[in-house]
Amino acid sequence: MQDPVGLIENVVSALDSNQAGRSAYADPGHSPSNNDDHCANPEGLNCIGKAAKDKKDQQYTNGVHLPGPNGIHTPTEQKGQPELPPRQANQEPPVSSRTKEDPPHLPVRPSSNLPDHSPEPTPDSTRAAPTPPPRQPTTLPPPAIDADLPTSEEGDSQKYTRDPHKLIAYLIPLPKPKLSKSTANEDALPDRFLLYTPPPPHLLKPAKGIKEPKLKWCKRKLQQEVQKANKYDGKTVSWRGLHSKTTKGVMWAIRHIKATDIVFLGRIKNNEVDEIILVFPSSVTHTIPEVRSNFIAQVTRTKKKASKEAVISTILLPVTLAIDTFAAVIWPFGGLFEIDAVWAYASIKGWNTSRVITKRLGARESKFGKYGGTERVLHLRFQQDEKMDVLTRSLAEACHKKNPQMFDSVGRPPTETEVTKAIGWEPVVRGSTGGERNEGETGWDDEEWQKVVFRDDFKATMQKGAGSWEKWCKKFEKNPEKALKK
Repeated sequence: MQDPVGLIENVVSALDSNQAGRSAYADPGHSPSNNDDHCANPEGLNCIGKAAKDKKDQQYTNGVHLPGPNGIHTPTEQKGQPELPPRQANQEPPVSSRTKEDPPHLPVRPSSNLPDHSPEPTPDSTRAAPTPPPRQPTTLPPPAIDADLPTSEEGDSQKYTRDPHKLIAYLIPLPKPKLSKSTANEDALPDRFLLYTPPPPHLLKPAKGIKEPKLKWCKRKLQQEVQKANKYDGKTVSWRGLHSKTTKGVMWAIRHIKATDIVFLGRIKNNEVDEIILVFPSSVTHTIPEVRSNFIAQVTRTKKKASKEAVISTILLPVTLAIDTFAAVIWPFGGLFEIDAVWAYASIKGWNTSRVITKRLGARESKFGKYGGTERVLHLRFQQDEKMDVLTRSLAEACHKKNPQMFDSVGRPPTETEVTKAIGWEPVVRGSTGGERNEGETGWDDEEWQKVVFRDDFKATMQKGAGSWEKWCKKFEKNPEKALKK
């Protein structure tokens, strides 16, 4: 065996040689390639056999270097994955593949350059995406619309409801008159509305054990007398016949003496109502802030009118009472005092309601509750509904009947059925004492009477509103500036 020290010196001299492509050993016998059994490892490690040496020019399976002519691995450029030679059956893999482990695969770094074209769609991707479920509406009532966020909803009809905390009211635009003077006055003519809400159902006698307030008792007795007078169809020249005629005359006078706006305010319960929904037809082109301003201005004008009528009716109370007392010998049915008493009550209640409404509407801005006030904020909501055009045609036809020269006709007036269907009004289904209907109770008479009351009230309101509007238009022709203040 050759001396290890000499062998090491030969290897070092071979590495220092600059000759490429030929052996660096002076003696061919000293070359390790000529000695298969020779081991150049001084530590006694296993040597690579002749089969592995014959394949030294083969590239590694997963590497990127190839052995150079002098046995040193040099980097080379590769395109794609290196191809392995086919392996025969029952053939052992190369020594290099068994002695060297594959390097760990690193995750592929995403390319910063996006492709110029989108990838071709696959059959799965070309399938139609599932249609999302329809989005539910959020209106409000409708969803309704708060006046603090002035928007409007159109198309959804606001059905009439008798919720004690929510009042459904209708803004019916008054028709434009044909003035006899210059068109300059017509341009200055404001847009005004008629306020209307259906009357509440008549009162019923409470059940046993429930104490009835005196004011409610008086109102219920008056409603009963009116119901008896309307249902009476007997002889006129009789005690009951004369009493019925007197009651009908009193109700006719009350309807004509009370302003429509005062009647509307009298149907608002200040202690219960927290929200007023004002429904107006689709023909109105004003914005929500403009409609709100018109409503508040109309309530303010009604407050002044109600205060004036309250003073007059209160002063006339002793006068009408004295007249009825002295005339009892000839006419025992009275009538004047009842008319004046109802007028005074309606005027006082209308004035107080308008005062409370304006205060509650300004509670948020004036910080009323911050200083210990007990008034709640009253919310105004607005909704535009195309079905309200039925009420507009009813009022326009009433104005035409009042003054055909000043107001045009709209053709056939809407029927009672069309009006009730447009606003969604229906009679209350209740028992004999106002609660739930007991078994065996039909309530047909009660429901029919509610329909009669609604029909008469709506007709009287249209007639009274047409008369008031016709008088105001005549005053506007004479003095526009003075009429605008009222």
